[in-house]
Amino acid sequence: MAHFTKYTKVQTGHLCAHNDRSANNISNDKINPDKTNENYNLGPQRDISQTDFINQRCGEVKCLNRDNVNVMCSWLVTAPKDLSAEDTNKFFQASYDFLAEKYGDKNIISAFVHMDETQPHMHFAFVPVVEDKKRGIEKVSAKERVTRNDLQSFHGELDARMTEVFGRDIGVMNDATKDGNKAIEELKRGTAVEELTQINSATREANKKAWKLDKAVKDLETKKNALEGKLSDKTSELNRVSQEAKKIADNIKQPLLSRDEIKSITAEKGMFGAVKVTGDNITPETIEKLKEMSLMSVKSYDQKTEIRNAKKEVRETKKELQDMTEKYAKSRERTSRQHAELYQKDREIGFLNKEIEKRDKIIDKIPKPQLESITSSLAEAAAKAVKKAVDIDR
Repeated sequence: MAHFTKYTKVQTGHLCAHNDRSANNISNDKINPDKTNENYNLGPQRDISQTDFINQRCGEVKCLNRDNVNVMCSWLVTAPKDLSAEDTNKFFQASYDFLAEKYGDKNIISAFVHMDETQPHMHFAFVPVVEDKKRGIEKVSAKERVTRNDLQSFHGELDARMTEVFGRDIGVMNDATKDGNKAIEELKRGTAVEELTQINSATREANKKAWKLDKAVKDLETKKNALEGKLSDKTSELNRVSQEAKKIADNIKQPLLSRDEIKSITAEKGMFGAVKVTGDNITPETIEKLKEMSLMSVKSYDQKTEIRNAKKEVRETKKELQDMTEKYAKSRERTSRQHAELYQKDREIGFLNKEIEKRDKIIDKIPKPQLESITSSLAEAAAKAVKKAVDIDR
């Protein structure tokens, strides 16, 4: 269903040329040149080549200058069989969206869908960029970007996403484990089959829960970042308003008129409703300054109101951010526990499949007449042996 590979800088050219079909000589007899025009790229459309983009992105982050550094990773995702043409396109778009969420739009090199080979598939190529938490910068690291746990849980997560998109099981997990399931079905091995079926079912359910938790954590992280930005804006606004209020207060510290001069001010109504103001040392300039000081007093009052409101918003935002941070931490903890459970389920499935493969080889060596004469008690004994081995492994 899906296959993961990593490439150094020297290796990227060949794969990029294969993906976009720009190579002059492609040594692949499975390619049908008559259908190559049906291929398409779901990745970002850029004015530069894939290899130039890889160099550009590696130049934007920390990337060790060594020949063995893997600067490109690729998921080859194959469409399940028996999908209609419309559902096949829908499958690749949903797969692209799923992978873009995982690895980030800005790191995507390309996502070529090949319709000209035996089975339609997509090459999702990306630069493996991660955050260097110690230094607070981004860096290239394929090992950290796609871990062993990521590889083990990938098919389950993809299956959960496709079930959500299509509203039904389209065979992601079945295709990935087709051979093992076929052997089990044919040999009818009682409790071993039942146990493996139960674990597979539990794993799929756990994957769905893990995917939902991951999405919830990402949503919380986005909201938390937005709240941090809001808090920063409100704090800056509070500082700005406080500075303006201080300037206004400084400007009105020195009285414009003395107490006696203020007492001497009188106002009389003149002709045509005009008001005449008289008093000691009262000039038109003094009147204008008095008006200015009155306006400054009003503005000072407004600024104090703004400061109170801004302080209130900062307190509320801090409280909301604290609640969100605690909620985010709890969600991360639940997600970690879920992934640990998935890892254990994958181990159990792997162990059971190995045991079944061993018995397949033994059964294949038994002549058909003898095989048909084996009693149900022998099958039951074999099933008990597998169950015992599983219990020991646990």
